[in-house]
Amino acid sequence: GDDNDIEAKGLSQISQRSLPDEVRGRPGVFVGDLGSGGVAQLVAQLVDPALDAHLSGEVSRIELDIEDDHFCVRDDGPGLAAQDLSPTAHGVRGLGVAATRFGGRRPGLHLSLGLVNSLSRRVEIETCRHGTKRRWVFEHSRAVVTNENVGSCRASGTSVRVWPDPAVFRVTRPDHVELEQRLLGAHRVRPSLTVLLDGARFAD
Repeated sequence: GDDNDIEAKGLSQISQRSLPDEVRGRPGVFVGDLGSGGVAQLVAQLVDPALDAHLSGEVSRIELDIEDDHFCVRDDGPGLAAQDLSPTAHGVRGLGVAATRFGGRRPGLHLSLGLVNSLSRRVEIETCRHGTKRRWVFEHSRAVVTNENVGSCRASGTSVRVWPDPAVFRVTRPDHVELEQRLLGAHRVRPSLTVLLDGARFAD
């Protein structure tokens, strides 16, 4: 939509070096409300790319788990290549996870994880690709664990666990009703996509 295009254009004009400072300096511009609605928008930054990837046959299942101080988004996509999460002095190289993961089919999509990372006190990423599970951890946008090999895996996929920063948000739990509405809408538009919220599957 137009709002997404405006947000993508704005994000694309922010350099890798300045993204965390820019986003944290005016978080309301990027997520709106700094309460539970804003946290729901953080969730959407990770869910929406997976919804788009479903249309190209890359993702068939999305799971979303909500806790009091963090949330986790999982999908069964192709996983992330190690170079897409290579750390730099300023965070993630290019902050470009989604661009490689989903082929960059939407302008500015590659900055989705960068935005989430900028507004979180901790982000943990585990990705299964080519039979190997690897892990990254970021604290306040900085990589503290990089490309850790945590064993083998059969199925591909990615999980992103996010702790929204209480220094930014008044609450750290997303608005459950808003999430339900978003995911129910996604299920109705894409009925072949399996969507789960806290273990419950959406079904007509």
